[in-house]
Amino acid sequence: MSIDSISYREITDLEDLARSCERWRTAPAIAIDTEFARERTFYPALGLIQLSDGRENVLIDPLEIDDLTPLSDLLMAPEVTKVLHSCGEDLEVLHHHLGIVPKPLVDTQLAASMAGIDHSMGYARLVEHFCGVELPKAHTRSNWLRRPLTHAQKRYAALDVAYLLECNEALLDRLAELDRTAWLEDDCDRLTSPERFRIDDQATFRKLARGRRLRKPQLVVLHELCMWREQQARERDLPRNFVIREAALAALAQRRPATPSELKQIKELDRRDLERHGKTLLRLIAAARGRPPSEQPEPLPSPIDLRPYKDVVQDLRETARACADDLGVPVELLASKRQVEALMRRYLSARDPVLPKDLRGWRAEVVGGPLLTRLKQQIPDPGF
Repeated sequence: MSIDSISYREITDLEDLARSCERWRTAPAIAIDTEFARERTFYPALGLIQLSDGRENVLIDPLEIDDLTPLSDLLMAPEVTKVLHSCGEDLEVLHHHLGIVPKPLVDTQLAASMAGIDHSMGYARLVEHFCGVELPKAHTRSNWLRRPLTHAQKRYAALDVAYLLECNEALLDRLAELDRTAWLEDDCDRLTSPERFRIDDQATFRKLARGRRLRKPQLVVLHELCMWREQQARERDLPRNFVIREAALAALAQRRPATPSELKQIKELDRRDLERHGKTLLRLIAAARGRPPSEQPEPLPSPIDLRPYKDVVQDLRETARACADDLGVPVELLASKRQVEALMRRYLSARDPVLPKDLRGWRAEVVGGPLLTRLKQQIPDPGF
């Protein structure tokens, strides 16, 4: 199917959407993609939804249709497989705007890695590999929230799903030949796990590296300020650093100013921060000072220093690479450097289960077991 033959249809009203979704429910699979923006927002702003059933390519305009319930129902229909490429951000967008995570689904980027073609393969390269078609690269940075969209933008968007089902069929055939269909099903089930989309108010606070250098009285202040910033970012739909920068939070927690004059001495705060949030920041710091020990957060744990074990880490990475070479897949699919280091830290801290979550499932047999065996050979007594 040449690029010149690709056409698209637009859906801008609920009646057309409902009628189309009913028809698509008879398809064994549909291709889905989204266009969105989030440079200046906390949540991704949905600009367009592309869909193909192999017979037609459709552009659904969420700025024109207030009720997308028919699409939500379709994306949850168990009899229709939803095919996406590199679906992480698309799933976040759909979950936020539709309140659902499409199931069942296939991620063709993941499938390409399991088929031994390439890791993190882009959609354009995937299409060129399986369909022999070179896609245009224009409009990757378009403003998808501005209306009207140009014909060139719409055509570019339609191409993002036009070849996806064809690529998916070829990939599924290849994985069946390699007896790796279960691998794909396992990983795609993880992608749709509800816990991936559960909002954790404490997550940002726990990830702040600066917090590990603070004493407990300072950490209480940091926690209070982080929780306030998180709430503000979500309520105002702004990136966290648009509310107040992380460096400013750390400086406030470290010095704990109690008066406006002390607050002005915090060089990490700019004038806008002082004007907008000065009184609030002082109130939050004062409240944190008054928290009893029972309400104070525990110190943020410092990760185990792996520098003394760099040779062991390197050996484990080579073990993972050997497993990948035997299977003809990218090593990143089996065990990344981060995952190997996570395994090391769990082993050294006597955490159970020893295998981190990313090395369980089908990976436990093909790489997790060999890594753990090698680790026990290298460090038979981890010191616990």
